[in-house]
Amino acid sequence: MATKKALVLDDSTGLPTEIGAGDTLSGSPSQVTMFSASNAEAGSIAKPEAVYLFGAGSVKKALADASATAIAVGFVADAAIAASASGNFQSDGVLDGFTGLTPGATYFLSSSTAGAISTAIPTGSGHHVVKVGKALSATQLLVDIDYVCKRA
Repeated sequence: MATKKALVLDDSTGLPTEIGAGDTLSGSPSQVTMFSASNAEAGSIAKPEAVYLFGAGSVKKALADASATAIAVGFVADAAIAASASGNFQSDGVLDGFTGLTPGATYFLSSSTAGAISTAIPTGSGHHVVKVGKALSATQLLVDIDYVCKRA
């Protein structure tokens, strides 16, 4: 898999530049894709859990262990969304609310914990590899969801 670098506009030159280790982002992202859906889980879901489309206008926590749950479409953007309630979800751009991310690391949908992400690429038979983004800091992920493959 090729390594990709995140780029931002340099404040002083206005030119694209690579995000370096230890760099921080200031301000809010100018454009992100948001959508509304209802929580189809039996319990609440919270920022920044990954979700998949469960039915018309509803989502559940994504999990890379099965085809039905591995197609992540975004992350919970609200602090919490109660069961059967509607909320906001983000499918690209910079999302905060994470803890313990490794800046510069690529993250994948977890195959063991619903809604979670990990730097570990799922390796189990039948598991799906779904890249969800790159950590910009310990708390921010540049969301870039890309289905890679299903393990044989």
